[in-house]
Parts: sequence; structure tokens; C-alpha cells
Amino acid sequence: MVEPLISVRGLKVALPDMTRKPMIGRAPLAEILKGLDFDLPKGSVTGIVGESGSGKSTLGRALVRLIEPSAGSIGFEGRDISRLSETELRPLRRDLQMIFQDPMSSLNPRHTIFNIIAAPLRQNGLGDRLKERVAEALQRVGLPQSFASRYRHELSGGQRQRVGIARALALSPKFVLADEIVSGLDVSTQAQILTLLEKRRPPREIRGRAGSNPSLFQGSCRVSQSSTISPRETASRNFSRRDKSSINAD
Repeated sequence: MVEPLISVRGLKVALPDMTRKPMIGRAPLAEILKGLDFDLPKGSVTGIVGESGSGKSTLGRALVRLIEPSAGSIGFEGRDISRLSETELRPLRRDLQMIFQDPMSSLNPRHTIFNIIAAPLRQNGLGDRLKERVAEALQRVGLPQSFASRYRHELSGGQRQRVGIARALALSPKFVLADEIVSGLDVSTQAQILTLLEKRRPPREIRGRAGSNPSLFQGSCRVSQSSTISPRETASRNFSRRDKSSINAD
């Protein structure tokens, strides 16, 4: 059996519920994810769909360890990364990249596009040939090299999202998490961004997840509903149901 790229077992995530925070003391924890089990095969594209508040973004951030799991394990290439410290995670950050939903908040307004793309390259020991590497990254997402001297406010929404994609792919990661990256874009720009990702898939084998639209990616699909995950073969059934389904994914 081929070892999966990502293997999740019994994953739970609890976050502070600020709506129930007392005047004095800490907010009680609310369990967002409730014991998830699934695998993401190497070279695959997996979409996670679900209604608002079902835990899609929380799950994605937990997979790349931007959120600390409260229980369970997250395996990456056979290694449990769920309890690694930030120092231990640092060498893995190059292989675990995220494209954020809102490029306006994820791109530094004080930095040029060149510095935004170059920063992770420097941090991961790829500081040589920076001009060439940044130019290649922009070219891969269909932006001219001249954009390197611009700032985020000088770009359109679609162009800003392309910069976010360029920054993530510049490191040649093994896993890419795409968190509803086209939700704030018009329909024509959505199609351009998704076509771009599909073209960039080989040979880099982009893996990741989608947001609330099940038609974003052609690949396997899992439904996030009431903080649980259903496997792809039951996805169509669960779109018309409101009950909780906690089933191990294949």
C-alpha cells in the first residue's frame, strides 16, 4: 500500500469560545473538530466542502499546524507532526504551504511583491538567484516581471491572489492548502485562478483543499458537516441531509 502524504487520525481541535467568556478569567473551549479520520494520497487534489461554520478552515489550518490540535495525530509522509514544536516544524514549513483566502490581509502592504515572494525563499535557504527565482515565480502565475516592484494596493484582486499562489509555489512544496481562494473574486477571475492551479499541478503535484464550492476542483471530495468529515462516496447523499455523520474516510 502506498503511504499517504497526509494521514489524520482522531483529530480534535478546541478553540476559546469568546461569546461565553466571563468578565474575569479565560473563555471556555468549544470543540470545533470532533475526531476526524482520513488520508490524502500523494499527487491528489481533495476538496472539502460544507456550510459556514462546519470547520473547513479550522481543519485546513490544523493540517499545516497554524492551529494546535487538542487531540489526535496528523501524519506527514509517515511522521506525526501534531506535537512538534515550532523549532521542529521549521524545516517542514517549506513543504507545507498555504494560499490564504484574502490576499489583502495576507500580503504585507509595506513590502513590494518582490520582497513578499523573496522572503520565504530567503528563510528556507534559497536566497541565491533571488531576482531570477522571483521572476520565474511571477511568470508561472501569468504575471510580468515588472510587477515585482509594485505593492499590493496597485494590483487587482485576481492579481493579488496570483501573487499569493506564486509565493506558495516558489518553494516547490509537497502539500498546498488553498483556503477558499476564489470566494471573493468574480466568476471570470475564479475560472482563471482555478485553471492556473490545474496547469501548475504537474510536475509539482499540487495537493490541497477547497472551500465551500464543490465544483472548484476535479478530484475526490469530502463533506464537512457539524465538525465531522464524511468520505467522498457519501458526499452527494450528505448535501441533502442535516444529520451528523462521523465516518472514517478511506
